[in-house]
Amino acid sequence: MTQTHSTITTQYTSFFESEDRDISSLKLDLLQNYLNGSLILGTILFLINLYVSFRQGSIIAAILTLLLFALLFVITFIRKIDARLRSILLSIAYFGAGIFSLLTEGLSANGVLYLFMAVLILGLLGPRLWWILGLVASGLTTITIGVLTQTGIVNNGVFIIENNSLFYWIATFVVFLFLIYLIISPTWQYFYKVANLLKKSRINESSLREDNVQILDRFHSLENELDRRRSHLISGRQIGRSISLKNNSKDLMQDAVNLIQSQFGYHFVGIYLADERNEYAVLQAASGETGQMMLAHNHKLRIRDEGFIGYVITRGEPRLALDVEEDAIYSQDANLLETKSELALPLKVGNRIFGVLDIHSDKRDAISQEDSDILQSVADQVAILIEKTHQIENLQSSLADLQNAYSVYSRDSWRFHLQGSNKNLSYSFADNNLIRKETLNAQELDVIQSGRKLVINTIKGESEDQEALLLIPIILRDQSLGVLNIRYKGKYIPPELEEMAESVSSRLSIAIENARLLEDIQSRADRERVVDTIAAKVRAARDIDSILQTTASELGRFLGVDEVRVHLKTHETE
Repeated sequence: MTQTHSTITTQYTSFFESEDRDISSLKLDLLQNYLNGSLILGTILFLINLYVSFRQGSIIAAILTLLLFALLFVITFIRKIDARLRSILLSIAYFGAGIFSLLTEGLSANGVLYLFMAVLILGLLGPRLWWILGLVASGLTTITIGVLTQTGIVNNGVFIIENNSLFYWIATFVVFLFLIYLIISPTWQYFYKVANLLKKSRINESSLREDNVQILDRFHSLENELDRRRSHLISGRQIGRSISLKNNSKDLMQDAVNLIQSQFGYHFVGIYLADERNEYAVLQAASGETGQMMLAHNHKLRIRDEGFIGYVITRGEPRLALDVEEDAIYSQDANLLETKSELALPLKVGNRIFGVLDIHSDKRDAISQEDSDILQSVADQVAILIEKTHQIENLQSSLADLQNAYSVYSRDSWRFHLQGSNKNLSYSFADNNLIRKETLNAQELDVIQSGRKLVINTIKGESEDQEALLLIPIILRDQSLGVLNIRYKGKYIPPELEEMAESVSSRLSIAIENARLLEDIQSRADRERVVDTIAAKVRAARDIDSILQTTASELGRFLGVDEVRVHLKTHETE
């Protein structure tokens, strides 16, 4: 805004400065015309008055005539003198000529014209309002000379030239005509040029006004374009923030295309990912009803075929077509017949290109290079987030597989552990006594099998004691190991008791698992010791027969089995 205002101000300043220069040039030409004409008139008057002065013997008149002519000659040919000063001096010369004419010839027409010429020069060429001073001076001078003449103080009855002579009439008429010409001709030329200058000024002003309108229109256009770019930059950041919160790649891609379409107003936005064999680009997310229809039909494009998608995946370069009809590699999609311009951006991490962000508009020239740059940054964010979510999904899948495998291992380990144990692992605490419980009731078996807790509030009668039951399964990694059975005297199980029992059950399962692992480790250590002991005794034997005897006896003793046999292949067994 400031720059545009400065441009308009500069234009106006230049325009007015040009006008001032033109007017100054016109005034300078007018002054020079006045000076040239005045020099010609002054030469004629100088010769006439000089001749008459010498003839009459009037030295003063001759000197005054010579001084006025010298002044006129100097200001005419010495142009280095300031133009305003030359104008004032020319006006003074005419003022002096008028006074001289009034004193010598009386109230003649020429004297009045000299004074008028002095005032005119001051008005047109002199400083502002000096013509008023000239007018006042001319009026006072004329009145003063008239009063002096009437009172007899000044006697101008004896004229230098007899007013009835032919020479007087001819000289007066010639001077009068020349003065009229000198007044009218340069002044007419001046006003004619001023009129042309005004006409030119109006044309320039009209042109300047049109230029200013164009500049303002261009400014508003640039301002709107700047607002649009700023809005798109903000939209790009908002899209990046929104999709960064997604942990699922499918949701992430779908949100990305929907946000790009809504924020930028494009006709269609889709994301294609290359398959494992890098043969097809498969549509993974798309905006609008058309996009959902394409997804429902598992839309995909062959990468090697001609088109934007294959070009971008193959080369890793963005492709922009402001008018798809003029693009050499554009291949029309039967689902997107309204496309007029298209932008395809690579999705890549490092040097690996794995997809394309495809953008369509139903208007020509709808996607600018600035939009392409902004959307490329969005595409880079989408690519990084897709890669990250894929890694997270792979890790989650691997973790789930490990958890399932460990659950199977834990379940099998517990089954073998319980099957191989002769202990009674059921206890009951009642009336401050801890006793072993031999069997499980139906409710306890049901809770162990279902893995769900059971709460029973039982009312035996108003006069009898009331009792509630709480059965909580002991669960480890989705495997039910046992049950925690609590009998509570009261109408119902308090929430605090239920919460505490669940917490105890959870920690109990972990403690039992740790104990089982410890028993397994101890059992494994015992087995290793047995193996080491047997191996040591076997190594101590000196012959094959002793080795076989030691192996059979030691295995039978440590394993606690009924019989152990050790055979070597002989000739009879072949």
